Amino acid sequence: PPHRPPPPLTMVWCTTCNADMAAEVDDTRGFTCCTGCGRVLDETAFSTDPTFSKAANGASTVDGNFVPDGGGGGGMGKMRGARIFGYQVDSHEKTIAKGKYEISQVSERLGIRPREEMVSAAHRLYKLAVQRNFTRGRRTAQVASATSPA
Repeated sequence: PPHRPPPPLTMVWCTTCNADMAAEVDDTRGFTCCTGCGRVLDETAFSTDPTFSKAANGASTVDGNFVPDGGGGGGMGKMRGARIFGYQVDSHEKTIAKGKYEISQVSERLGIRPREEMVSAAHRLYKLAVQRNFTRGRRTAQVASATSPA
């Protein structure tokens, strides 16, 4: 087998050793363990396979959280803003998508090049504006124009 370099060591508090100990972090296997006693301090291995549960009425439901393509999950609990069959977008995602569309339209009208890089940078600013409630009470096209570096 090919030689693999040893995993990186970091200092962590081990409750078994009752001291700061060097810990072996192995990202490929998904664990962190104490080098003194061998106790597994953290496991990050997870499965991407969906799991299902039966409800009281016999219907099957998907367990877990919905994470949209843009990242930032809907929080713990039920899947928000989506259905199992027939995708439904929540208002926050609609606002973000409409902002990106408006930014794209502004850059097209002004003939800005490279267009995709500018749209991407302006969209990041627009998402920040939405997060900070700067868009509340303002027209989408005006906020989109304000985030565009033209």
